[in-house]
Amino acid sequence: MNELDNEEQELLATFEAGKWQSVKEPNRLLELQCYAKASIDFTSRFEAWKAGLVSNPNILGGEVVFPGSRLSVQRIGGCLARGETLEVLREDYPYLTDEDLDFARIYIKAYPIQGRPKDRN
Repeated sequence: MNELDNEEQELLATFEAGKWQSVKEPNRLLELQCYAKASIDFTSRFEAWKAGLVSNPNILGGEVVFPGSRLSVQRIGGCLARGETLEVLREDYPYLTDEDLDFARIYIKAYPIQGRPKDRN
């Protein structure tokens, strides 16, 4: 994502404040509306994907896993963050979709592991 220049930041702030009708440049308004729609669509897709994940205390101590597996989202997201290639992950886990791989990378940033590791007793 590119850094926003000052003018774009002002326009975005105006849009976020609900004062988008006051934007004088129709092309800029359209651009902001496109960004807002894309953000909402993306967030909706991510939330729908996240709703399908599984957290069961009997599977990996309750860690969030992909449905129908014992594979944690954190593991795949971590592999991607460390530079593992999509080809290797697709070969190792052919049941993962492109969306799973894309959103796992985002999931680990949005929901980082916090605190001490769970007691394994």
